[in-house]
Amino acid sequence: GGSRTLTLAPEFGYGERGAGNVIPPNATLVFEIELLEVTPAPKLWDFNEDELTVTESGLKYKIVTEGEGEPIQAGDVAELFYAGFLEDGNMFDSSVRNPSAFYYELGTGQAIPGWDEGVTGMRVGEERLLIIPSDLAYGEAGVGDVIPPDATLLFTVRIEGLQQENQ
Repeated sequence: GGSRTLTLAPEFGYGERGAGNVIPPNATLVFEIELLEVTPAPKLWDFNEDELTVTESGLKYKIVTEGEGEPIQAGDVAELFYAGFLEDGNMFDSSVRNPSAFYYELGTGQAIPGWDEGVTGMRVGEERLLIIPSDLAYGEAGVGDVIPPDATLLFTVRIEGLQQENQ
């Protein structure tokens, strides 16, 4: 509900280059800003090892909130929100930063193998903690400076909606 006016000198805006035909070079920018909503940063859910279900592949999961309806299966498209964490609790990715959900088609290789396994069987409204071992994630390669080699990944996942393949 708070609002304020921000005045930015050119060096804090587009400077000498401007922005196309919209903002001339060396322009002072004035913004009227109103805070409409605050979305807290996702947090890693607490868990104890004895609360986890362990699959044959080594993936571990905990159902945090039960869902309803038919379970997701290959070919379904799930509307979901997620946050990914390293074992030290640092978040490396999150769909929560986007105002709309992430759409994930199960069984198409759209994400790491641990995702397909961990999301399979979830229902609308369900929240799950996934603990994905390195061999079901990015393995020895890791991902640049974001995910180190041989990293176990932890994801919080919430299914918002589900559509069947032919809908």
